[in-house]
Amino acid sequence: MIKSNTNNDTTSDSVNSIISSVKPYIDDIEELNINGYHVFNDLMYYIPNFEYLSLVEELKNSYLYNDFILHRENYPTLDKLMKLVQWDEENYNSRNSTGKKLLLAHASKKFEKMFNDFWGQDDITFNIHIDDEISILVTDKLVEMPQKLSMRSEGLNGAISFLFI
Repeated sequence: MIKSNTNNDTTSDSVNSIISSVKPYIDDIEELNINGYHVFNDLMYYIPNFEYLSLVEELKNSYLYNDFILHRENYPTLDKLMKLVQWDEENYNSRNSTGKKLLLAHASKKFEKMFNDFWGQDDITFNIHIDDEISILVTDKLVEMPQKLSMRSEGLNGAISFLFI
């Protein structure tokens, strides 16, 4: 199922328009039987479920750490990223400064590997940074200085959202 997870009416309308245009075909496929064999369930196995995430939410420069911890539902993209790297805030909060840096380095490398395996272009380096705010810095061969995600292309940010499939 394609689902819009945005407050942007234009994006929601676009996504809903796409869903409406393919709905009749889905209805036809649901009815398709070949020699008594119901095709739909097997076909749906190969079609991934994904959630369309608005680039507006993805492109924030930083997130207040305490607000994120208390209201994760308000930050769907960041929440999915933290789940993807198996983030455990209790473990993080119980660590000293060095331990926190090690956990962040591990989470950054884990996300970096997942993304680069998927991206297929030049390797991208990610650095998840937390103090009072959470930010994600990106570095690549073209721009060797770390940049926040908002400074990167919509293509890169869009590719990140597809990791949440």
